Amino acid sequence: MRGDVFVNNMTIERGALVYEGDTVYTLGRSFVVLQFTDGSKVTVRPDSQLVLDKYRSNKVQLDLVSGGLRVVTGAIAKSNPENYKVSTKTALMGVRGTEFSVQIVD
Repeated sequence: MRGDVFVNNMTIERGALVYEGDTVYTLGRSFVVLQFTDGSKVTVRPDSQLVLDKYRSNKVQLDLVSGGLRVVTGAIAKSNPENYKVSTKTALMGVRGTEFSVQIVD
């Protein structure tokens, strides 16, 4: 984590926990790496907003509202790739690989 990172409008520090339904915000020149229990790592890039719509033992749904992210998938995407999804305001992506990036350009 570097810079100004917020979860549900509250400043967080390294090691903070995030939960299903939380919204993660980063400001300019800031980023955070979220590590999930299945081994997934999601890097939320500067000036981004990410909603953790669903995170269950067998299903992940991330909603990228603005900015960008980089994902290295874990056990859920490997065992149930159809259950790992990332959505934006214009697209819904199913994950079929182990590493990918998404960037919203306005």
